[in-house]
Amino acid sequence: MNRGSPSVVLINPPYLKYYGPVELAAGIVQPIGLASIASLAEKEGINVKLFDANAERCTINDLAKFLERYQYDIVGVPSFTMSLTSSIDVLRVAKKINPSCLTVIGGPHATATPVELLEEYSEVDVVVRGEGEYTFVDLVRNVEGKLRFKEVPGITYRHDGLIYNNPSRPLIEELDALPFPAYHMLPMKKYRPGIHHVAGCGRKLTPFCAIFTSRGCPFECTFCASHLIWSRRVRYRSASNILAEIDLLVNEYKIRYLDIDDDTFTINRERCLEVLSGLIERNYDLHFTCLTRVDCIDTELISKMRAAGCSLIRFGVESGAQEILNNMKKGISIDEIRKAFRLTREVGVSTHASFMLGYPNETYKTFRKTVDLAKQIKPDLAQFFITVPFPGTALLDTVRKKDLLIEREWKYWGQMTDKSVLRTETLSAEELISLRKEAYRQFYLRPNFIVRRLTQIKTIEEASFYLRGLLSVIRLIFE
Repeated sequence: MNRGSPSVVLINPPYLKYYGPVELAAGIVQPIGLASIASLAEKEGINVKLFDANAERCTINDLAKFLERYQYDIVGVPSFTMSLTSSIDVLRVAKKINPSCLTVIGGPHATATPVELLEEYSEVDVVVRGEGEYTFVDLVRNVEGKLRFKEVPGITYRHDGLIYNNPSRPLIEELDALPFPAYHMLPMKKYRPGIHHVAGCGRKLTPFCAIFTSRGCPFECTFCASHLIWSRRVRYRSASNILAEIDLLVNEYKIRYLDIDDDTFTINRERCLEVLSGLIERNYDLHFTCLTRVDCIDTELISKMRAAGCSLIRFGVESGAQEILNNMKKGISIDEIRKAFRLTREVGVSTHASFMLGYPNETYKTFRKTVDLAKQIKPDLAQFFITVPFPGTALLDTVRKKDLLIEREWKYWGQMTDKSVLRTETLSAEELISLRKEAYRQFYLRPNFIVRRLTQIKTIEEASFYLRGLLSVIRLIFE
């Protein structure tokens, strides 16, 4: 460790390869969590660099060359279950080049399994649990001369061969107090939306950026790991703060397409309307997509979203079988699903529906209900995921209790990989992969769907996105 102020590098590891057959369709999205940490660290006078190896399409060898050129004392990476191996590879290379560096990992997987990570991977020195901004800055400040990690809430660390789990850090109450993410450290022109964000709107799809306007989700879906970082209590940024960030993105980075990546953008209706009013007043050449629930929209709200530039709403439908939805604690009904898609279609906003296959108690009969519902509600785009019981979720507890988990290699713990990590009581892992193929075949290879999609393509840019999507679907179905 160098004396004086330590030098920090935050690295977003390469992860596109983990999308398997749909790599071409995957988006390349800003690492907003890392960028937010980098921004606060920079504001606090820390010498920090942010490198997005995923956007730069780097290999591990490329990263080694980068680290050899850069003097660093601390290396930090995020942890998502599917790409955990890549994050560990980054830290392993960092330790090889500079054995005295401090390696830090944060994110949902690390937050769910901090002690296990430290026990399994000698490359990891410190785990940052939960929200990372203030914890990471506090950690860096305590790495000067000697280690004082016991004074840093929100971390788990190894020292003298022992693992220490410090008390948790309180949630960040004033989200407006955080500086905007360090966009100036990112290759902003290299980001693009995933194909599931593209629905024939005839608007520019790039330059593209993702933003968060709130943190937390009050719902109790058993499969979701969001609460590990944000908790189930929702904290909101003010409309003025959100609009100021959008002003920056439009004016400084020429962003034309925005992904509002909150768990449920419309959950606070009044704040949502205030943001929409601000967008309407600005009249930017900007459109956006967002994620919400079928029970958190209405005709007036959708109409204003459309007027503000919303081109696509993504709904988590999950299943066409009410009994499966109930088991998930999703808290919605089939009738609410049908109503939400009908209202959205009537207003003229495109829709995306995501479905989960292979939840415990899934049978071929419940699978058929899901595919049938997907056709009935007529989303412009649909995704059929194999269920993944992410660490820290109630679903993982259920899967373990029922002995349904069959694959423990993290690289397969993604929703579109070529393996299923679980089975159900009546369906094998191989059968679930076959059912996913069947779902895509039945939804996307319908002649009327194909004609409708082709007639909605308005630009060459959209055509190129759809081509990548088509190739991905073909690979998914036939390989």
